Amino acid sequence: PEFVHALGDCYWTGTGVEVDNKLALKLALEAAKSGYEPAKDSVFGILEYLSIDETFSLDEPEEFDELEKYLSSLAERGDAESAFALGNFYMADWHGKENPELAFKSFKTAAEQPDGIPWWTYQLGYCYYEGYGVKENLEEAFKWFLQSAEQGFYLAMEAVSECYREGSGVEKNLEEAEKWLTRYEEKTASHKDKEGDDESDDD
Repeated sequence: PEFVHALGDCYWTGTGVEVDNKLALKLALEAAKSGYEPAKDSVFGILEYLSIDETFSLDEPEEFDELEKYLSSLAERGDAESAFALGNFYMADWHGKENPELAFKSFKTAAEQPDGIPWWTYQLGYCYYEGYGVKENLEEAFKWFLQSAEQGFYLAMEAVSECYREGSGVEKNLEEAEKWLTRYEEKTASHKDKEGDDESDDD
């Protein structure tokens, strides 16, 4: 698996060969399934940077099944990254496999881990808010939105503001709504400033 992983890394980085993201993912997955831990990190690294649409473009349906089985096996053991990836795939109709119930279950597994990151907790809140894969529960939605917002995730800040403004899952409080809206605007403004700096550096 070490050699397969190294070869996949070459295709991912374009070291000595032309970049081929799909082949890089395939090789990383092959090595990861053999139990080679660095390959697991590579699989998630590739999935993080590839759009889901590009992941869809893998030629053989069996390749999707293999990736799904691998991620599912890890998620069943409580691996949060795997669970979150599955949740996104099931929500995005990954290869015709949209499944709201499995998406919710996967997001819940990820969000409830002690090291859950803001994006994971936000997605769980979204499921509760929209009734996606689970019965609508605005109180639960607000709880997870607030946890995500307090960790600094800007979309959750906007959601918390809206919940306070509308009294959705929490007592209506326009002062809190305005506070979280201001935080959201400041966060998005800082992102835009950073993007502008990055573009200037590229010039």
